Amino acid sequence: MNTTKLTLALAAAAILTIVCPIAFAKPSDTTAKSVTFTESFLNFSGVMTVDSVRVSDYSVYIFQDGSPSDTFHVTTKLEQHYMLPIGHNYALKYTKHGYKDRLVLVDAHVNTKHVQDEYTFRYAIEFLGNHESNTFDDFPVAFIHFDKDKKDFDYNRAYETNVRLDQRQPQEQTVSKSWH
Repeated sequence: MNTTKLTLALAAAAILTIVCPIAFAKPSDTTAKSVTFTESFLNFSGVMTVDSVRVSDYSVYIFQDGSPSDTFHVTTKLEQHYMLPIGHNYALKYTKHGYKDRLVLVDAHVNTKHVQDEYTFRYAIEFLGNHESNTFDDFPVAFIHFDKDKKDFDYNRAYETNVRLDQRQPQEQTVSKSWH
């Protein structure tokens, strides 16, 4: 019986050396409470349209942190879902024969202590024909980022405002020169 008691005591001691540090460890204030960045993702989903009608037969090129990451050829008009891991920068390039390429930038860094398992952002992007013009032809369609106030992903309003201001400046200068 002494051997049995000794074996049980050693087993109990081994379990306590494993369990105690875990049970009494203090969580770091800088780490996410629910999940880690490798477990979190942005469900980036939406549709592409022409004249407000959903289209198919286009390609999506995804770049993660400046490097090619994935390519998809979309053959359906259904909403597409791209699971983008949190903590990276993305560029999504949409191409369709006969139409201008569309580019979306996504900053998937979450600036908060509590990170969710999943975030969701939905979009609808309009393809422009090769001969159509838009003041934002040469700019990304949108810049998506984590909005600390909303605690969710949203359009970066400062980006949109700056693009509009940059586009107006040359026109205003041209107009002012014509008056002199």
